[in-house]
Amino acid sequence: IFLASDDRTLIASEVDWGPLKSKTSVWDLKTQTRTLRIDEQRMLDVSESIGIVATVSNDGDISLRSFPELDVMTIFSGKHTATDCGCLSHDGKILATGNKLGTVRIWHRDSADSQLLFEPPTSTAAIRDMEFSSDDQQLFVAQSDGIVQIWDIATRTLQRVLNTGKGDAWSVDVSPDGQRIAIGYAHGRVE
Repeated sequence: IFLASDDRTLIASEVDWGPLKSKTSVWDLKTQTRTLRIDEQRMLDVSESIGIVATVSNDGDISLRSFPELDVMTIFSGKHTATDCGCLSHDGKILATGNKLGTVRIWHRDSADSQLLFEPPTSTAAIRDMEFSSDDQQLFVAQSDGIVQIWDIATRTLQRVLNTGKGDAWSVDVSPDGQRIAIGYAHGRVE
């Protein structure tokens, strides 16, 4: 779900996970009406400041769409049906996607190809959430095993592993100065 800065525009996705059915809608909160609905698409991330919404189709195609019209700007085909989460860089040039198999991919807006950032050889930890540092140089990745990994985007190298030991890490965020990391866990605790 995403609430725009105008306090009027809301974008929300509804998902039925089995069998997979989804739709993404734009709502006008002032009139309490749905202004747009796109079937078979669910939202991954929104960058209002640069006017981009990232979505994934039920078939696995990943799209960058205009905000708030949801017109298609770029489609990354490839049937990535396992995509569970996504994060846009602050400049909107990169989309990172993750899945329950532990794979993270980096998509460049100007290219139809993705680059594999990492695919754990033995891990069964699902990727739950990701966040770029404010300079878009690092990607913070929260996993279902409680680990948060910090990756260098340019070199695609792992810089640091935070093993929290506190269970399923569902969300991660980074302060603008990069000095603090907030982690939300499945049991409701936030650190």
